[in-house]
Amino acid sequence: MKASSKNKSTALEIVVEAPAQGSWERAAKWANAVRSFTRCTVAAQVMTGLELLALHREHEITQGGDRKSNPHNAVLNWPELIRQHCDISDDTGYRWMDMAQHAGDRIKLLHGIDIIGTPLGNFTAKQLGQIETAVQELTDGKTQTAFLRECRVLRKLSPKELGWSEQDITRIEDMRILAKAAKGQLTEDAEYSVGQLSEEARQEFIAALPATIAACEAGELRPARAWAGLFGKASTDGKKRAETNHDENLYNGLAKLKTSLPHWYDMSARGRTRYIQTFVEIIQNMPDELRIKISEALKK
Repeated sequence: MKASSKNKSTALEIVVEAPAQGSWERAAKWANAVRSFTRCTVAAQVMTGLELLALHREHEITQGGDRKSNPHNAVLNWPELIRQHCDISDDTGYRWMDMAQHAGDRIKLLHGIDIIGTPLGNFTAKQLGQIETAVQELTDGKTQTAFLRECRVLRKLSPKELGWSEQDITRIEDMRILAKAAKGQLTEDAEYSVGQLSEEARQEFIAALPATIAACEAGELRPARAWAGLFGKASTDGKKRAETNHDENLYNGLAKLKTSLPHWYDMSARGRTRYIQTFVEIIQNMPDELRIKISEALKK
């Protein structure tokens, strides 16, 4: 079977013969290229992902990826195989496979060639070179984050794939509810925090949410940090920022903390949970100087 397509910048002519298996050797080569390249890193990630897609099918990995890769003779499971051959985590491998799937769909649309359904082992060295060129053109000038954002057109990344914590998941839901992108009840501390903003600051805060949510879902921002940043900006912008006596606020706040923290367990569990969330957000935005001093004190 012969399939061909010509593009103004790349001409692909692929001859598909007998089925061939994926190659751990080629996957390892491209994974090593990711670590050594100063350019074309995203292209190397996509090429690794293409090999991993073929190997994933070959080993008949089921959802979850932690079953034995070959029930008859395999000793290693999928995460162990990826770590052994490519020296990357299975989460990274799945991310590169997502990128490869998107690249394959784009190349099929542009060139009429199915590089996802056809194992790379079926192609000659010259044909592989043509595929590599097409992938480089598709990823040229793009960061991994930008390319992953494109991938979301085809498949929404899960919180696990994005590496979100429980706190991140809570904050993205709060943002979606405030932006009216989802229905539900705000967490108690989020409702309290937003309630402290002036009407003008609240409107600015809500107006910034759609772009922030999109950036979080693309993996560019962590929701908890984005929330803290947005809230900090909204609460300090404009006149209020100029009129705030930060020196007095810090002095009074720390004095009250010093008095009340020894009585932590006198408060209800619900109250402590709310305060823990606030403490975490404070720590995430803590100046480096203060973070270093606290770290040193905790080691003593």
